[in-house]
Amino acid sequence: MQNMICSIQYGGKITQELDRETFATYGQLWVREDIFNGNFQFNQQTLEYNYLIPDFPDHVSFLAYIGQMPE
Repeated sequence: MQNMICSIQYGGKITQELDRETFATYGQLWVREDIFNGNFQFNQQTLEYNYLIPDFPDHVSFLAYIGQMPE
């Protein structure tokens, strides 16, 4: 996924080498294997609301989860 995102889809449009390296660095930080694990959070701080990527088997559960999120 890192290669697809950082080199092909978006990185291929970056013309400056330093910008390409910066984008690849962010890709390594943000697009990694553990983002697909349950209960993954980019922000590890305890906040008023911590967004987790839900893992529900049906559409109705996703809608209920979205409905309980803060504005």
